[in-house]
Amino acid sequence: MITASRDVLSIALKHGGVLKGVAEVLKALELGKSKVKMVFLAEDCDNDEYKKIVSTLAKQQGVPLVEIPTWVELKDFCKLGLASQVITRIAEEKGKPAKIKPRCSSAAIIVNYIIKQ
Repeated sequence: MITASRDVLSIALKHGGVLKGVAEVLKALELGKSKVKMVFLAEDCDNDEYKKIVSTLAKQQGVPLVEIPTWVELKDFCKLGLASQVITRIAEEKGKPAKIKPRCSSAAIIVNYIIKQ
């Protein structure tokens, strides 16, 4: 499931069809399901309120919710900032702990860019 999720997000990213971050996902879900086709949420999101709101809105709108085990994986799947491996390597070279943000990740695929194969 993780590989499939990464591949779906990769294809949608190439066509500008991914909304990234909790705020963008919530905004799209609040506008209705007409454009949102799938929502991804990190299982280890450290904000239970965000998780509850995203999950509830997705369910209300009938939009499938896919949980990704870690926010680091989802961040990297969505290409938010530098890849986590790069951040970790740079931090190690400087002898410092890696600071990877955000601590909660969410993404949504919107209909305008869904590719039918």
